[in-house]
Amino acid sequence: MSLEQPPFTFASTATLAAVEESRLQQLHIRTEPERLLLSLIITHGLITKATWEASNAYSNQELSNAMWRLTRRKLVVARPLCVGTTYFMLSKFAASKLELPPTSAKALEGDGKVRAYARLLFFTQYYPDAVRVSKDNIVTEIGQCSSGLPQGFFRRQGTRDWLGFLRVDGHMMGVPMRSARSLRDDVIRMVAFETVKRKLKQANFGWFWITARQSRADAVMTQFKTFDVRNAPVTVVVMPELLAVVPMKERTV
Repeated sequence: MSLEQPPFTFASTATLAAVEESRLQQLHIRTEPERLLLSLIITHGLITKATWEASNAYSNQELSNAMWRLTRRKLVVARPLCVGTTYFMLSKFAASKLELPPTSAKALEGDGKVRAYARLLFFTQYYPDAVRVSKDNIVTEIGQCSSGLPQGFFRRQGTRDWLGFLRVDGHMMGVPMRSARSLRDDVIRMVAFETVKRKLKQANFGWFWITARQSRADAVMTQFKTFDVRNAPVTVVVMPELLAVVPMKERTV
C-alpha cells in the first residue's frame, strides 16, 4: 500500500508531561532536544535515527548531539534493530528514576521487536497524526473494564469521535488463514461494544492491520473476505521496512 507521507507532527509529546517534573529534574535534562527525544522514547518505547530525522522541531545535528549526551550519561541505551540500524530506549537507571515499568527498559527480541518497530513506524512516519489512546482513557470511552480490553486503540488529530484499532501481523511465519482469523476475532470482539457499534454506523471506527509484504497482505485479505465480517472497514498497511527485522525463517507469503 502506497501512502503519501504527511509532515511529521509530535502528536504524543504530551506523554512526557505525565512524568512528574521532579523526576525529570533528577535526571538533569539540560536541553529541549533532550526532552523531545525522551518524550518520543517514553511514548513509543523506542526510536531510531530516522524518527528524529523526520522532525522539523530541531536540526538533525542538534538532535544527534542530544542523543549522544543522553547515551553518554547512560540515560538511553543503543541496541541493534537490524543490520545497519540501531534503536534507542531508556536505560534501567532512567526507567527507575522516572518510575516507569521495568519493561520500558527491557531489550526487544523476536516478534516483540517487530511489533514495536511497526508501531513506531505507524505513529511517526505512516500516520503521524495518529495518537495512541491509553488504556484508562479507552476504558472511560467505551465503558469496558480494562481487564477485557486489548492495547492498540488510537485517534487521529483533527477528529473528535473517530477511533481506530491497530494490529500488527503476529503470524508472519504461519499460513494466511491464521492471520485472517486473528483479524476476524478482533472485529468480532470490538463490535460487541455498544460504543464501537455506534461509531461504526457513523463511519467513526476502523481497523488497521500491518504486515511486511504485499503478497502476504493480499493472501490474508483474500481469506478474510470469506468471513461474515468481510465488510468491516479494515485498512491494510504494508511496511517493507519490517522485512529487515523479521527473522529470515518468517519471511513467508
